[in-house]
Amino acid sequence: MKKTFDSFIRIFENGMEAYPDKTALIFEGQKRTYRQIYERAGKIAAYLRKNGIRKGDPVAIISKNSLDYIETELGIIMAGAIVIKLNWRLAVPELHHLLVFNHVKFIFFRSQDMKIRNEMCVLTEELCPSKDLDRMDEFLKDEIPLAQFVKREDRDVLMHLHTSGTTGVPKTVRYSNGSFLRELESCVESLLFDSHTIFQMMSQLFHSACMGTYACLACGGTVVFFGKFDPSAYLASIEKHKVTRISAIPTVLTAILNAPDFHNYDLSSIHMISYSTCPMPPDLIRRAMEQFHCGFQQSYGMTEMGSIVTILSPEDHLREKMRYLNSVGKPIAGHQVVIMDEQGQKCPPNKAGEIVVRGPGMMVDYYQMEPETKEAIVDGWYHTKDIGYLTEDGYLYINGRKSDMIISGGENIFPQEIENVLRSHPDIAETAVLGIRDDYWGEAVHACVILKRENSLNEQQIQSYCRGKIAGYKIPKKVHIYKDLPRTATGKVTKAELVKWIERD
Repeated sequence: MKKTFDSFIRIFENGMEAYPDKTALIFEGQKRTYRQIYERAGKIAAYLRKNGIRKGDPVAIISKNSLDYIETELGIIMAGAIVIKLNWRLAVPELHHLLVFNHVKFIFFRSQDMKIRNEMCVLTEELCPSKDLDRMDEFLKDEIPLAQFVKREDRDVLMHLHTSGTTGVPKTVRYSNGSFLRELESCVESLLFDSHTIFQMMSQLFHSACMGTYACLACGGTVVFFGKFDPSAYLASIEKHKVTRISAIPTVLTAILNAPDFHNYDLSSIHMISYSTCPMPPDLIRRAMEQFHCGFQQSYGMTEMGSIVTILSPEDHLREKMRYLNSVGKPIAGHQVVIMDEQGQKCPPNKAGEIVVRGPGMMVDYYQMEPETKEAIVDGWYHTKDIGYLTEDGYLYINGRKSDMIISGGENIFPQEIENVLRSHPDIAETAVLGIRDDYWGEAVHACVILKRENSLNEQQIQSYCRGKIAGYKIPKKVHIYKDLPRTATGKVTKAELVKWIERD
């Protein structure tokens, strides 16, 4: 029977009632039961209400994956506030901009970097109250869980996530309560979780990819997660916790397959490997299939759609001598995909065009960005700016992107943001940033620059200049210094030609 949810809170209420002492979360040796999550979240809600947070107030979480992340998120929702998820890897000026833009009224913050802690304290002291998540036990010690939670209507906003904008300005994606819950129901139906699932994942919880975590918990399963990735620790955890399912991007899958001690671990408990967010080389999938005798499931989606739009099922991975490995599958329950040409007309099968989608998890809007919202959502359809085609039997294939977005190690990166930073250097005359296919990162960020004075900078100096101005994962993995760049007749840099240059280097 299809699972339905009338609130985010109900997911955890169900878990507490059905199996209160079952382990829900495992994080680096620490555990939380369903009862503990629910009770601690109630205390967080009470603390927020006591500190003046009311229905609809934006409350931010800035933290790496941690044992208390989910309960903090749940506590914010119990208090009736809107969860503002922010990428902890952003530089302090980027974080401050988003806090102001989202009108945040309370911050839960964690960082092991004392420099960042100090900078954040200075920047936020006049903005709103904040609480150090490392002191959670201290400020919850005497709290009594909130007895009456704030009711939300389907149309009420539940949370904000963030996705980079093509101009380098992050977009704030708003989910309504109803759209989030309907997307969760579709994912639960499609992802094949159940109460026996032990799901090990590497995604950061500020990502829309965390929908898999919610889906597992909604089924009464157990989630194992980490603050950082280490191949040996990851493999040891699979064996120790008898993990039944893992999610992997190319970097994770490659690293564990290449681990020197890979064959020393008992990985026989794994029944499913799911992957998404990055292009996965078919050769890597085939190699993984040889080592893991289990099912594989690929998903395609985006933040603006709440998470998943299509899935390539385990059966489809094997059908017709694996001919569908390059496909991202078919739409999940409640979702539709069409391909449109430049004139907005529906393309016939096998003809490439823009991938346009709709489904229950579609965002409300890009917050305070009405023109961008109108461009993205037309007549109830979200225009992805991805280019692809549908086969006659309904399988979706992706050729590339209208935009130049780079997906590296599971992170969305837009070149213009990096180009803006590089152009601010006094010795750089011009630059072009692009993604180059990489079996480890999925795509690696490459920067091509023209210097104002020959030999005035080297690769390491250019990379160092970026540090602190943009998140670490956006810093170019490789910098190419040229005397000129390939151009069209109108003088525009042709990145397709630049790819050929780089491949010849």
